[in-house]
Amino acid sequence: MSTLRVAADTFYRGRLARLPAEVRLEWFDSLAGAVDAASDAEVLALGPDRGWPVADVVVSAPHLRWVHTRAAGVDRGQMQPLQVFRDRGITVTNGSGISSVPIAEYVVMAMLAISRGLPGMLAAQGLREWVKPAATRELAGSHLLLLGFGDVGRTVWDRLQPFGVIGTAVRRWPGAESGPEIVGPAGWRPRLGEFDWVVATTPLNRETRHLVGERELAAMQQHAWLINVSRGGVVDQRALTTALRRSDIGGAWLDVTDPEPLPPDDELWSLPNAVITPHSSWQSPRFAERSGELLLDNLRHWCAGRPLRNVVDLEAGY
Repeated sequence: MSTLRVAADTFYRGRLARLPAEVRLEWFDSLAGAVDAASDAEVLALGPDRGWPVADVVVSAPHLRWVHTRAAGVDRGQMQPLQVFRDRGITVTNGSGISSVPIAEYVVMAMLAISRGLPGMLAAQGLREWVKPAATRELAGSHLLLLGFGDVGRTVWDRLQPFGVIGTAVRRWPGAESGPEIVGPAGWRPRLGEFDWVVATTPLNRETRHLVGERELAAMQQHAWLINVSRGGVVDQRALTTALRRSDIGGAWLDVTDPEPLPPDDELWSLPNAVITPHSSWQSPRFAERSGELLLDNLRHWCAGRPLRNVVDLEAGY
């Protein structure tokens, strides 16, 4: 039985019970520790984005064949050296799906809050004013556009089914699939005027940067809301600020911004039709547990010669 040497962030300590017998773990909690632990490792398991230059770890690990990150996105921070991974032929897996449930619940919360006029009522409460919402709506029969239909998009759709929402989802490769109507990358823009909700769940890459910009915002209905739980760069924030200031759309509920944190003097903070939360939709008391379960399952797959889960397409960037 050959030994599989794994360098793992201490984030996973205590969460990798019942490891395959051939796995040997070397823990790290610093950049120097990571470089040392990975020097003879075949697998590198990254935890939270600690701001380390991961390329420095990879180039000092000549035997590295697989890098795993708990993050779903590989567009920034610790996963920036995609070209290094491509050049070395290293397999990369991510944490896609770990946060789908809390993010989907967050989206449902946002849609319900908007529908019932909750942001305005909370503002009135702060002023001790008894003010009913100027307008409310029902989710039933409203039309939703999901920009992205991966794990998060599918879970959002599942959670919205009891509310009677009518859905359309955008996929890179549309095909036969049960659920909402599926359209391709070229099929959604001409239909933007149909939707009450536009929810961004797509990864950030070359094709999706500023996916929603001035042209897209101008095509949306005036009462429609944009909800972004993916990455701030998916939306042209300057164009969005202008559209919100002019009330061209109903509003924007943003869990992600560009940059993050959003600077205190940014106009978005003060716009009454914008809701800003601090990139918190993914948070869950079960996040660490699910992260460990995914890595453990993939280690078992690797040792058994089975395909890994959540393999990243390094050309597509997700």
